[in-house]
Amino acid sequence: MNSEKPMFGKFKIIDCLKKDEGLAVYIADHIFLDKRIIVKTLNTKIIADSVILKRFKREAKLLARISHPNIITVYDFGMFEDFFYISFEYFKSKNLREAFKENAWSNEEKINIIQQILAGLEETHRLNIIHRDLKPENILINKEGLVKIADFGLALVSGSENLTAQESVVGTPAYMSPEQVQGLKIDIRSDLFSLGIIIFELYYKANPFLGKDTGQTLNNIIRCNLPEIETTRIVPEYIIRVIDGLLKKKPAERLASVSEILGFFPGYTKKESSNHKQKSSNRYLKYLIPLLIIALFLVFQNIYFNPEYQEPEPEIFSPDTAMIDSTISNEEVAGAPEITQPENLQKKITPLIKDTIRSVLPENVTPAFGYVDIFCSPWADIYVDSLKIDTTPLKNPIKILSGGHKLKLIHPDYPQYMDIIYVPANDTLLINVNLDTLAAYLHCNVYPWGNIYLNNQFKGQTPLNSPIILSPGNYQLEIRNPKLKPYAEIIKVQRAETLFVVINLDSLNNP
Repeated sequence: MNSEKPMFGKFKIIDCLKKDEGLAVYIADHIFLDKRIIVKTLNTKIIADSVILKRFKREAKLLARISHPNIITVYDFGMFEDFFYISFEYFKSKNLREAFKENAWSNEEKINIIQQILAGLEETHRLNIIHRDLKPENILINKEGLVKIADFGLALVSGSENLTAQESVVGTPAYMSPEQVQGLKIDIRSDLFSLGIIIFELYYKANPFLGKDTGQTLNNIIRCNLPEIETTRIVPEYIIRVIDGLLKKKPAERLASVSEILGFFPGYTKKESSNHKQKSSNRYLKYLIPLLIIALFLVFQNIYFNPEYQEPEPEIFSPDTAMIDSTISNEEVAGAPEITQPENLQKKITPLIKDTIRSVLPENVTPAFGYVDIFCSPWADIYVDSLKIDTTPLKNPIKILSGGHKLKLIHPDYPQYMDIIYVPANDTLLINVNLDTLAAYLHCNVYPWGNIYLNNQFKGQTPLNSPIILSPGNYQLEIRNPKLKPYAEIIKVQRAETLFVVINLDSLNNP
């Protein structure tokens, strides 16, 4: 597309690369800079979600801090009327995913790609920026082999305030680190785990954690079920060692920096390793070691000999700590299979919980506990035996009496997930749920416009920003426009499918 009038008074549009409702990406000429650029725009009037706008602005500000040949450069950003925009350098290239399919790179070319990614990461990590969404689609490469890291929309500054629980688990599932999947605090080592997956894929042409669905993929990452790395002549031994060093479940066991990774590459010498600096540091080493020993002793004494210190434990679900939810009753789970308790269990009424009957152990029997770790997309409140106990993402697995329990996951915009679970003693039950797969979707295109009602409940006005999320089933659909006769029909929406309804109210009123 071409535009005679410059966009925002300074961008001459050459072509549109992508256009969704409220978000667009263009190739353009920057009139004042006399450069071919990429412009990303966000219509804040259409997209009122503060989280999206926050990420958009954060990407601009973080990229503006970086100046490196292996990072996409930001030229400027700002507001123009209802639009927020960012202008980037125009880098004619393909992403690494596309390039994978078209190139049979030699080992030297692969090493060159890896080292350029590392160079870009070294600069971002030096500025305490965590990318959080490192994957082949966000790494660009041109015909000359120049590599640039792009899309910092999910990036964060290390040590800055975290997003809320519902926003914190972001990224691409197949490339996230175990701590990122679990919504735990992350640092630059999370990016390095993602890089390890990319390097593995570069040599073995497959993501090592990719499962048959998102749930299995997340499980593989959390457990860090890395397949045995095949030693071949094609894959250098030092690359195998790098992959093994990056794809560790615990960040503390992982290679911790770009310089550590580069240390495995033949011929690499650290920039700071000059004889002068080594001699200078050795001069003070004999004084530093005793001071460090004293400091460590004081920290150890303060922590372990302080009577108020207690080891942190996983969250424990018990009637005393659970939140009571009076809106959910046992009648709601009618038809669910009964839970059979062992004969040595007795039931009694817990006064705190009133009408909820809980199974408790006799005093002479040692209780057996297990753990439940729940991962839910997008997020959900967790109910066990009709009691609200937490909200995903969990910081720690929930400690719970072993045996059968009723589980519900509730999100205000999605159908409820309900299941009977059996928690093993002294083990962890992993549960992965994607609420998107439980819902049905309705999208209405109405001319000229209309208010949408389902079973007499108002659901929105066309044009819709996004499909309406529903529980699968039959609904009475009504479309009302005060100037025209209403339209009504019975519709059926099915799980994981979108029903498109197109209505021209003018034609119905003027046959």
